Amino acid sequence: MRVITIKLFMGDFLKKLSCCGSMLLVLIVGGCSSQQVEIDPLLLPVDAEFSQQSMMTADQRPWWLNHGDPVLTSYIEEALENNQDLLVVYERLQQAAAFRDSRASARWFAVDAGVTQQRDTDSGEDSYRGSVDASYELDLWGRVAASVEDASLQYRAQRFDYQTAAVTLSAEVADSWYQWQESLQRQRLLEKQLEANIKRLEVIDLRFKSGSVVITDVSQQRQQVESNRAKLTQVKAEEANARYRFNVLLGRSPNHAINESLATLPAIADRPETGLPLELLERRADVKSAWTSINASQSALAAAIKDRYPRISLGYHGESASANSSDLFDSWLNQLTASIIGPVIDGGQRRAEVRRQQAVVRESVHHYNSVMLNAIEEVEKALVNEQQQQLYLASISKQKALAYFTLQRKQVYYHNGATNYLDVLTAQNSAQELELQELTAQRQLLSDRIELYRVLSGGWPLADE
Repeated sequence: MRVITIKLFMGDFLKKLSCCGSMLLVLIVGGCSSQQVEIDPLLLPVDAEFSQQSMMTADQRPWWLNHGDPVLTSYIEEALENNQDLLVVYERLQQAAAFRDSRASARWFAVDAGVTQQRDTDSGEDSYRGSVDASYELDLWGRVAASVEDASLQYRAQRFDYQTAAVTLSAEVADSWYQWQESLQRQRLLEKQLEANIKRLEVIDLRFKSGSVVITDVSQQRQQVESNRAKLTQVKAEEANARYRFNVLLGRSPNHAINESLATLPAIADRPETGLPLELLERRADVKSAWTSINASQSALAAAIKDRYPRISLGYHGESASANSSDLFDSWLNQLTASIIGPVIDGGQRRAEVRRQQAVVRESVHHYNSVMLNAIEEVEKALVNEQQQQLYLASISKQKALAYFTLQRKQVYYHNGATNYLDVLTAQNSAQELELQELTAQRQLLSDRIELYRVLSGGWPLADE
């Protein structure tokens, strides 16, 4: 076996390379070393505590497990698996993971190999040629490392974005579930009120035939019955729309049937712990994403600056030729190379890229500040909305009790001839309307609690974490 080798004495080679490239290094490295980048964080202070506090201890479990509704839990888990919008965000996460791995490949050797067969048509003889090429960039300035870190941080930010989307979806499913329950219970309540009003109409009609009341009493009650029927048609449409929306959130067909026996509005649980604003920033996924984006933009800026430095690469080329395929790889011609390449004239492209990345860093800082302030605002609004909604619900319940008491007394007065039927009808309308308002207020209180859970939720680990 014969091996033909070209040996390079790297010491002499690098000396020659140094002499040839010394002027290039002075021009490029000298210019780049003077590049200084100072980014003012511009981070805003936050208040020491929220305006309202709670003594309940929070944990890191998904928020709906603290809500105490097993039926809702099963629906949320179904939505997290099948919701198409969330699957879109998940595929973006997979794209970010692939991009990160693609960037990380720059840290390794690149090796290519090939085999060629050639036939001489005159002699009919075959010849074979094989080759191997390898290259590797010496990351002396850290450009490749900064680029890989940028991609890794982008992937991490995308993970937080996925968690944010999952938290938002879980809150939408819960709110949609209770809105459907409310519409279904409003329908049942209106049917009950319609039945009661029809019975009252029958009684008044009999009294009119006996000459005890005037025709206007009958017409007024008939108008009330028709009003109930009109409201019932609207509520049926609301129930269908709420059911369609809920099924779509779960990734189902809009017309998928739902077990109506499960439709009960649960009692409100204890308020979750709000914690301090800084603690909130540590567990909210959108805030984590914004902070990670700052770090990613800084890594991208570092890569842009170091892209103005020269690149030093090592290479290897091996080649073998033979008339027989069996001994193709018996002899090799080997060649080692080292190269240094740096920008001299690029029309200001790299300098402009540095300025662009500096603006991206400042943009990400402003975005973080905005996300942080919005997060605190959302918690404050959720706290005050729930507190005031509880007071509103208590007031509506008291009004409803007083309205039904008034209705009973008005009916007694009417039968005794002490008042007209308009007073009875007014009391009846008020009592029935307050009954509907109480149901809506109960559901709204649940919605406010769900919103509080959402704004306080920090997400949860993904399956591969």
